[in-house]
Amino acid sequence: MLLMLRLIPPTAGASLALIASSLFGIQIERIIPSSGILATLLSSAFFGNFVSSRWVPTKHPLYDLCFTLFLPSSLALLLLAYRPPSSSSSASPSPNSISACILRIAMPFLIASISSLFGCWLSYRCALAFRWFHGSIEYAKITTGCMSASYVGGSVNFMSTARLIGAPANLLGSLVTSDLLTMSIYFSFLSSSLDWKWLVSKFSHTTAPTKTTQTTTIATKSNGVKEYAQNGKGERKSYVNDIHDEDDDNIAPNLRSVYLASIPLLISTYLIVNVANRVENVVGRFVPGAACAIIAIVAPILNSLVQNKAYWKSFSIAATAWSDFFFLSFFASIGIAANLSSALSMGPACLLFSTVALTVHVLGTTFGCAIWNRLILMLGRRRGAKNNMNILSLDLEDVWIASNAAIGGPATAAAFCGRMKKRDPGKLQGRTIAATVWGVVGYAIGTFVGVSMYRMI
Repeated sequence: MLLMLRLIPPTAGASLALIASSLFGIQIERIIPSSGILATLLSSAFFGNFVSSRWVPTKHPLYDLCFTLFLPSSLALLLLAYRPPSSSSSASPSPNSISACILRIAMPFLIASISSLFGCWLSYRCALAFRWFHGSIEYAKITTGCMSASYVGGSVNFMSTARLIGAPANLLGSLVTSDLLTMSIYFSFLSSSLDWKWLVSKFSHTTAPTKTTQTTTIATKSNGVKEYAQNGKGERKSYVNDIHDEDDDNIAPNLRSVYLASIPLLISTYLIVNVANRVENVVGRFVPGAACAIIAIVAPILNSLVQNKAYWKSFSIAATAWSDFFFLSFFASIGIAANLSSALSMGPACLLFSTVALTVHVLGTTFGCAIWNRLILMLGRRRGAKNNMNILSLDLEDVWIASNAAIGGPATAAAFCGRMKKRDPGKLQGRTIAATVWGVVGYAIGTFVGVSMYRMI
């Protein structure tokens, strides 16, 4: 058996680790909602740190594909699986519209970015006070610049800023590892906090949907494929989890049609992402994040062309399942690549810096958005502008989308919206495009902000 393991090529080992970690996360998500990311990270970290590198390499081109191909594919599939809510007879402005979502997340994104910069500045002061970098002021300045760029734009801005300000290789390697570890905890926190009733209630401004006496939901599968409902007679029925409640939606397609739909669906998704990446390679220097913008435009257009077709339901189910898998595979690649021993050998300085900065970001974003939300509600009640209040008032999902757009960039933020569709799924498309828009804005300004922070301090 040992000889067989030694003969496993690196690509096979890397593939098995990614697939196993992602599937494990999906299964745990079904049992414990909002725990899929943490389960994926823990299982993949086991492969990366406790399994021999001869079997599961910690560096492999397949892990790079998780960022350049799988994560954008998750975004494309999420938009392809979207089912628009039934039309409302109300003529009032809809808080679910794309323009309303973009406008609503503007202020949270600004608050999140300011919180990131304040967190990095506070970490810099702590680094000087407690001599985290063995008294090296230059190392503290470089770390502040790189992390400021990362926490306003994303990893692309992190590397760009590091190149411009001349970050040494030993510091850069430790920073990358520490950033991966803290980001893993951050994403797990975002996912699990969506189920914290106390925190959700701080951003609740509308009444929950009333439950009819005929149907009561008794269990929901978090992967968005099936859920079970119980009617007033005590009978249980299975149906596709969807936004609509029409009778024909209660009939789930058979598995064979879902499997067959996966083939053209994955081919179409690959073509979309490939074209988007090619555009990014050409115009990325002038328009950072162009790939996500292309996906956010093309996928909804294709969705609108096929959503009324008879076969579309099978495509929607397959797209939801594959979107979850590709999304978790991205975190699996992070867990495998996060070298714990490397972070420890370089000392706790980088880990402490990123932990303090990220903690301040989360606290500042939460409290800042809560104050902004209260202000909007007060103005809405005073002026009697109820419709405008509903458009600008924030849910917890809106706050985390803005935070994610600043910390992770457009691809991560947009794909993360798929984890937020349990409550008010009608906002899914608007939130996804808003996350892409503000993530691209973060890409555009992140490097400038990082270099400016380095020079100012």
